[in-house]
Amino acid sequence: MSAFERAVAEYLGVPHAIGVSSGTDALLVALMALGVGPGDEVVTTPFSFFATAGSIARLGATPVFVDIDPETFNLDPDGVEAAINERTKAVMPVHLFGQPCDMAELRAITEPRGVPIVEDAAQALGARTEQGVVGALGAFGCFSFFPSKNLGGFGDGGLVTTLDAALAERARVIRVHGSKPKYFHAVIGGNFRLDALQAALLAVKLPHLDAWAAGRRDNARRYDALFAEAGLPPERLRTPVRRSEGHVYNQYVLRTDRRDALAAHLGDAGIGHAIYYPLCLHRQGCFANLGYADGSMGAVIAAAHDASLREEVWRALHTMATEGATDNRPLIERLLELRREVATNAGDPSYAEHVTRRRMVGGADAAEKFVADLADRTRPFQTKELDELRAFRKSVDGIDQIEAWDYDYWARNYRRTLFGPLDVTPYLTVDNVLNGAFAVADRLYGIKVEEIDLAKWHPDVRSFRILDEDGHLIGNLQMDLFARRGK
Repeated sequence: MSAFERAVAEYLGVPHAIGVSSGTDALLVALMALGVGPGDEVVTTPFSFFATAGSIARLGATPVFVDIDPETFNLDPDGVEAAINERTKAVMPVHLFGQPCDMAELRAITEPRGVPIVEDAAQALGARTEQGVVGALGAFGCFSFFPSKNLGGFGDGGLVTTLDAALAERARVIRVHGSKPKYFHAVIGGNFRLDALQAALLAVKLPHLDAWAAGRRDNARRYDALFAEAGLPPERLRTPVRRSEGHVYNQYVLRTDRRDALAAHLGDAGIGHAIYYPLCLHRQGCFANLGYADGSMGAVIAAAHDASLREEVWRALHTMATEGATDNRPLIERLLELRREVATNAGDPSYAEHVTRRRMVGGADAAEKFVADLADRTRPFQTKELDELRAFRKSVDGIDQIEAWDYDYWARNYRRTLFGPLDVTPYLTVDNVLNGAFAVADRLYGIKVEEIDLAKWHPDVRSFRILDEDGHLIGNLQMDLFARRGK
C-alpha cells in the first residue's frame, strides 16, 4: 500500500496521499481530521451521491445545501458565500462527473474567512484546472476507487490527499482507530485502511490513467459532434458543458426534455445508462428536518426532476391561455396527472394522493369560460420565426441559440426593436403565464400561491410557495428571469 501511496502522490503532485477503505470513508476521515462535529455546519451541494452529505451528518454536523450552476451542475460560489457563517467548519465542493469546480472563486471566498475546503473528487481523479490538479486545491482532497470510477479497483477503495503534514498525520492516525502507537488511542478513529490487494491492482492501472482520460475526452468530442450533426435543438437535448480541458468525463451527462422516454429507449437498445440523480439530497427523507421545502434551489430541482413533465405543463398552460380550446377538461386532467407525477418524483406521495382525490370545482364549462377570459386578457405576442429571433440575438451578443429559459427575455428585446416600448401591444410574457396559471389554480382548485422574497440572494429569480385550500405546503415554483451568462 505504501508503494501505491507514493506513486499516486507523485502523480497528483502532492506530498501526502493516504489510502483508505472507500471514497465515503475518505470524506469521513477528512472531516474528522478537521474536527467537524455536532453544532458545526458544512456547506455543500444537494446534487451529488449521498456520501457527500451523509459523511457530514454521520459526525453530527449539519449539511448546508447550496444551489448549483445550472450548466456545470457544480456548486454555485455565490451561494457558498451567502451560506458561510460563524458555525461553518468547512466547504465541500464536488467535482461532479469529472468536471472541476471553480476552485479559484471558491478559494477567494473561503481563504479570507479561514474556512477549509474538502474537495469531493470521487469522480475526478486526474482532472486539472488552471490553479492545479484537483485534490491539491483545498485542505483535503478525497477520491474513490469504486469499480465504476476512471481508476477503479476490484472493490471499494479511496484516497485522502493533503499538502499539510499535520493534517496528513492526523488522517493516518484516524485511519487506524486513532491508534498511535499501537494499542494507545488519543483520539477515536475507525478501520479505514485500504486493502493491500486493491492497492496493488491500482498501482498497475495508475500509469494508464492519463491515456484513458484522453480517450474519454475524445469520445466526448465525438458524441458532441454527432449530436450537433443530428440537428437537435438545445431545448430538446443539451450535451455537457466543458468549462475546462481538464474534464475527465467520469460520466457523459445529457439533459433532455424527454428524459424518461430516452432512458427507456436506451434500455430497449441494450445501451447502458443511468439517471444522475433522481432525487436531490435536500429532498431526501433523512434530511427533511433541515427544512428545504421553500423552493430556494431551482437549478438542482430542474437537474434532478424530469424536464419533460415541466415542458408538458408549459405547453398545456400555453394552449389553455392562447388557443381557446372548446373543451379544456382533457388539458386540466392532464395537468393534474402531471402534478401527481411531479409530486411523486419530489418525494411527496401524500400530496400525490391528495390530488388524486381532488375534483374540479364548476366542471369543464367553468374552466372553459375562465380560460377564454384569460386568453382575451393575455393576447400572445406574435414574434417572427425563431430563426429571425436567433439572428437578432447573434447581432447582440454573438450567440445564435435561443433556449427555453431565455426565450421570453430575447423576445421582449426583439419586440422593442420592432414596435418600440413594451406597453404598446399586450402580449404573453412569462409573468402573464404564471399569473394566469395561478388564477386558474385558485379559481378551480382553491390552490394559493405566495411569493418568497429572495432578491437579496437571487435577484434574477422569482420563487413561490404553493398552498392547498387548507394552507398546507404542497409544492414550490422557481422562475429564472434571465439566463446566467459570463461565469
